[in-house]
Amino acid sequence: MRNDCIVSYRICMRDFEDFMPLAVIQEHFWSSDGSAAEQAPLTECVALAVPAPLDPAALHTAVRALLSRHEILRSAMRVHDGAPGQVVLPVPDPLPVTELDLPAREADTDAAADRDRELTRFAGAGIDPAAGCGIAFLLLHGGGPAREDVLAVAVHHIVADATTVRLLLAELAADYAAALAGAPSPVSAPELQYGDFVQWEREALLPTAQDADTAWWQETLRDAPTSLDVRPDRPRRPSGAGSAGASSSSCPASTAPRCAAPRGSCRARRTRCAWPGGPRRSPAPPVATT
Repeated sequence: MRNDCIVSYRICMRDFEDFMPLAVIQEHFWSSDGSAAEQAPLTECVALAVPAPLDPAALHTAVRALLSRHEILRSAMRVHDGAPGQVVLPVPDPLPVTELDLPAREADTDAAADRDRELTRFAGAGIDPAAGCGIAFLLLHGGGPAREDVLAVAVHHIVADATTVRLLLAELAADYAAALAGAPSPVSAPELQYGDFVQWEREALLPTAQDADTAWWQETLRDAPTSLDVRPDRPRRPSGAGSAGASSSSCPASTAPRCAAPRGSCRARRTRCAWPGGPRRSPAPPVATT
């Protein structure tokens, strides 16, 4: 459907202004257990090795612009009248940015161990989607001989997927470069917000699709048994802990925003990227992806 057809639903969105239901795809990732630790497996996390020290003030300006532009990044997923839904909140203050100075190390291996430990802690902390901000940032000031910075971004899968992360990183890089230059953000505001899609899905797409699907399934399952004796194939572990793998790749500085995108969950990657400020020369840090 063309954008102008979807835009027409903005006129009817006032009933969703305070609280709106989840999209169908979001319901797949919603859990009544909102603790951040339990949500860690549903967190996309990626890190960028930055060739030059990042300016914290410019980073905060870029993060604020990103959150202001995209309502979904600052939406809280909560239960309302017995059903899960979401509410858009103001840009949080303070911003979800943590800045850490790693201890000075003479050996690269010691510096890498410090960096890996903080990235692992950040990735494993998870994000509570009920808290009101589905994205978090970690800025590590390197302690090794190269003294490079690392910027890590974690986002709950209920608000973004790997493709979205690529787009967000590209916007963040553009906003950061503009903030360094003292210029306004070059990124235009989106024509539609996620709430517009939810409204269109609930009012236009689902009624049509569900009517046809319901009739088909009722006919197909007419003589199906009303219960199934399904047994688990193996005992289940009480916790959601799992193992992770690692892979490595590299890319030129011109494609830095695209390099950072994770390829999936529960693994780590090494990515060589650049941020506005100069060419990439130092070794790449690991990228933890929960």
